[in-house]
Amino acid sequence: MKDKNTQTVDVLIVGMGLAGCNMAWHLHQSNKSFIIIDSPKDNICSTVAAGLINPVTGKKLIKTWWLDVFFPYAKDYYQNIEGILNSKYWFDKNIVRPITDTEQFNDVMGRFGDDVFGINLDHESKNSQFDNEIKHKHGFWISKTGGHFQINNFLDDSKKFFQSLNCYFEHWIEEKEIKINSDFVELKEFKAKKIIFCTGFYAAKNGLFKELPFRPTKGEMLKIQSPTLSADFIYNKNGFILSKGIQNEFVTGATFSHNLDEGL
Repeated sequence: MKDKNTQTVDVLIVGMGLAGCNMAWHLHQSNKSFIIIDSPKDNICSTVAAGLINPVTGKKLIKTWWLDVFFPYAKDYYQNIEGILNSKYWFDKNIVRPITDTEQFNDVMGRFGDDVFGINLDHESKNSQFDNEIKHKHGFWISKTGGHFQINNFLDDSKKFFQSLNCYFEHWIEEKEIKINSDFVELKEFKAKKIIFCTGFYAAKNGLFKELPFRPTKGEMLKIQSPTLSADFIYNKNGFILSKGIQNEFVTGATFSHNLDEGL
């Protein structure tokens, strides 16, 4: 970034993973001026996240918090951006979860009248599309309102869009560069009313947030090949198997590791 005359905007956004990108889109749609300052990294969480959209989670199959509000809003929001960028990122897919736990099966079937079922979740004792490929004891739970969001494509296309508006810049930020005043914030040649950090677990290194109790987590993913699994579904049991959109190629992910201190 070269020195220029000071540019004044409403908001400075630091970081453009999924959070920073969506912050920028909401400001853009609200006609607010902003600058994105991004420190490009190969290992940001958003670029390795699977993009799994799961309405029912946990061993007891609990409906996701505020599902009825968040999911319709998110789908409309992303479809609007799909129209602007002329590309598709949100894909509806049923999530298949094999039932291997008798206690869980009895517990959940006892709640079959709850609003989790019918709209969001069904039970199938057999299904010819994956019955032989996946071990099960009592059939499958089918999450009917699940899906997959292509995060990397969304971030790449959004970056190009904001670059075309001259509001995206790449720069490795040092904390000493940020000057916070009573009415405005300065960073390099930019001046703003507010600054919003969207830097994920890297915020733990930021002295401005040293009092916050960060608890980073980590997921693991592997690329696999399978000639028998259907790409029409997402498989989820202590992890997930998700089609990459290429014939017979999938991504499988493990559960999260907690209390991770690596890289902080």
